[in-house]
Amino acid sequence: MLKVSTKIKGGVTILIIVALFCLLGSSVLASVDDAIKGLNTTAAGAGFKTDKTDVKTIIADLIPQLLGFLGIIFMLLIIISGFQWMTAGGNTDKINKARQRIINASIGLAVVMLAYALTSFVLGQLINLGGVKK
Repeated sequence: MLKVSTKIKGGVTILIIVALFCLLGSSVLASVDDAIKGLNTTAAGAGFKTDKTDVKTIIADLIPQLLGFLGIIFMLLIIISGFQWMTAGGNTDKINKARQRIINASIGLAVVMLAYALTSFVLGQLINLGGVKK
């Protein structure tokens, strides 16, 4: 029998999970694109401006996506650290490293969530302040 190390098994497992997320994410994004096209058609029919060539609009769309990506990274750090803690086998060094990483990732996740809430509020207020442009 060929022995496979636990690091290789873990790496392959993570690779499979990431591949599944990528495959499933593309179908979700395709349906979102169809919905956005329909909304843009309806908005254009109602007389609203639908082009996104303005720099402010591009930045306003990019910030929440970037913060969402950072949130995913912090969640992955928490999950990986939890797995490392569970598989530490009583080794206090590994447990302490995993615990510290979970604490740091939780703080980072809280910061990202607060930043997301703050930017959502500020961008919403800026949009309301400017009024509806036709």
